[in-house]
Amino acid sequence: MRWFTLRRLAALAIATGSVATLHAAPCAGFTDVEDSDAFCTSIAWMKNRAITLGCTATLYCLGDFVRRDQMAAFMYRLGFQNAFLQGGNAFGATAVAGTLDNHAVHVRVNGATAQRWLPAANAESGAVPNVVAGHEDNAAARNCALPILCVSTEPVVGAVIAGGGAVGAEGNRVTDSFGTVSGGRENLAGDDDAQGAGSDAGYATVGGGRWNAATAIFATVGGGGSNRAEGSTSTVGGGTLNVASGLRSTVGGGSSNVAEGSYATIPGGNANRADGDFSFAAGGGAHALHDGSFVFADASTFANLASTAAHSFRVRATGGVQFVTGVNGSGSPTWSCTTSAGNGWTCSSDRALKQDLVALDGEAVLDRLAAMPVYAWHPKGANAHVRHFGPMAQDFHAAFGLGDDDTMIGMQDADGVALAAIQGLDRRLRAEVAALRERTHRLEDALAALLMEVRALRGNVAAR
Repeated sequence: MRWFTLRRLAALAIATGSVATLHAAPCAGFTDVEDSDAFCTSIAWMKNRAITLGCTATLYCLGDFVRRDQMAAFMYRLGFQNAFLQGGNAFGATAVAGTLDNHAVHVRVNGATAQRWLPAANAESGAVPNVVAGHEDNAAARNCALPILCVSTEPVVGAVIAGGGAVGAEGNRVTDSFGTVSGGRENLAGDDDAQGAGSDAGYATVGGGRWNAATAIFATVGGGGSNRAEGSTSTVGGGTLNVASGLRSTVGGGSSNVAEGSYATIPGGNANRADGDFSFAAGGGAHALHDGSFVFADASTFANLASTAAHSFRVRATGGVQFVTGVNGSGSPTWSCTTSAGNGWTCSSDRALKQDLVALDGEAVLDRLAAMPVYAWHPKGANAHVRHFGPMAQDFHAAFGLGDDDTMIGMQDADGVALAAIQGLDRRLRAEVAALRERTHRLEDALAALLMEVRALRGNVAAR
């Protein structure tokens, strides 16, 4: 057959299965094609894809014959200009693949499904689709064994599973909207609650690993195994068997750690608990049970170390403790205080760290110390029943001018004043003792002279 009309060419396009139903403007603006024409949809489809543009901008010329060269051009445009080809295309515009109806797009590798673009179930037109890659048993939907179990009809939308998974129950699942599982196996993003809405645990994320679950809104598990982020905006970075169940709680890693309090933090370690709100536990067996408590436990024993009060700081460090408050250019400690078992606090006092050294007049310091009032006192607020002896910082600062301000007393300053006063007292006592000794010597000499006189008088009396 040598000649075709444009009408028959449009029919041929339908017969070859190349035309999808499209509700465009009536006949694509061609005034010589009636809206009711059986081929109107096909003509519009071909115009929109630049396969046939008509005789003019407004005429399609239905009765005109098509030459073989024209038909070849039409078929080339139909078969290659709008098709994805091995090796790539140069469309001159953004390439678009997909469906125009409520059906999914699957990509297969070696006969097995590798990636799916899924329309949101029961969602209105335009809802964000779900993207599921990896094993074909990965799923972006709630697990409703029976339809009646899913009370809410709110769909899961915007979910992403980037890969991983395995057959059956070992697949990765996203059960709440905008959740993400990046990979791994048997991971869950969402609370999988058939009774609740599809977004009450939305935006949950699992990075990878196995048996991990982020089951609250904005919850995150980075990886590892058997970790659970159950609190809203909670985070488990990795490790194994960790749980962050408090609001905005965090477990960085390690094993068998539980952050139950709101804003509680466990950076890692093993068998730690942060039950109090704003609490912190680290090491091995550290239990911050009270609000605002900080507990660190070393690995010297398997025994737990627990907080005893709210807003407290408790540390087990059997190898010693050092607080470093200054370093040199290489980062080595210069100013620090340390303590260890059986020892008190020892702090930096190296001559090399000090300047402007001036010898003190110990007696002057002693006089100032003697004039400074010292009180018995009780603290206000907490521990008000405890009695203390000591000076007020204002009096100490007025007497000696030491420290940064007049509300605190540095222990090194108190020690320095005490030592200087002791030296002054020593000098003063030594001088007084020397004077007393000199006086004693003189008295002893006078007494000896008197004794000699007495003896002489006794001799004279006896001679008579």
